[in-house]
Amino acid sequence: MSEIGCKASDKPEKLAFVDAWRWWLTCDHAFWSEAQKRKCVDVAFVRAVGQPYRVNRNIRVAKLDHPTQIFTKGKREGQAKQVRDPTDPHALAFSKMINELNYEENASLSQRGKALAEALAENHSAIAGTPASAASKVNWFLRPKGWTMFDRFVSIAVLGSHQSSVAGMAQFFDALDKRDFAKKLAEVRQAIASPFPEILAERVIDKYLFLMGLRYSQRKSFEEEEGADDESEGTNDRMSLVLLNGFVSSLPSPLVDQVRQQADKLGQTVCLSSLLHPDVAKA
Repeated sequence: MSEIGCKASDKPEKLAFVDAWRWWLTCDHAFWSEAQKRKCVDVAFVRAVGQPYRVNRNIRVAKLDHPTQIFTKGKREGQAKQVRDPTDPHALAFSKMINELNYEENASLSQRGKALAEALAENHSAIAGTPASAASKVNWFLRPKGWTMFDRFVSIAVLGSHQSSVAGMAQFFDALDKRDFAKKLAEVRQAIASPFPEILAERVIDKYLFLMGLRYSQRKSFEEEEGADDESEGTNDRMSLVLLNGFVSSLPSPLVDQVRQQADKLGQTVCLSSLLHPDVAKA
């Protein structure tokens, strides 16, 4: 792990940058550039994002009775088998909702979160649910500036507990807004230098919140488990570091140095702990 020097004692802001850059190169840049070029998202885009972000399960897949595929055994003998509806109506309604989401460009994070929550509630029937996490993620690729993603671990980091509902999502964005998310985002953006894109700042904050929420969740779980010890608690952190260091060490040599310098700069000049729930911040 000596290639870039990431270690467990590093500030999480440093680790968050490395992980954000890893995701940017492997999939985020491709999704972002496609959404920006098309100025909209479609079913294929939604499902593609849903794979690495593991949110496809939250957008229900509709099934149809196949006219020629018939069960030949068991209780359903003679009945048509079900196949996936190629029109994917729930993902279609989801993509339409994201495309039509409307708020002012200078709207606060809280206002944007409320607008998304209202859109999810209005489209509950068409989407067959209210996939808040998926909506926040797809929306980032279309409207990334000043936005961040919502999921289990970032909600733990900001709210102190796991929230998955639309109301929880709105509460999450409201809490971040009140903790000067915009100011912290500007600090991260100012600290990011070429060749790293400015838009990476939003992803750095997301990765920071994810890491802090994950660590807090794991710590609580270990405390509740009988016989848990420090060695078992550190296993996940150690393997995360192996992945981060392995990723960067595989980059061309000049870029390895640039990543190291940028990660160190963020760790030394930016502190994001004010975005955290008090219980998470002091843990």
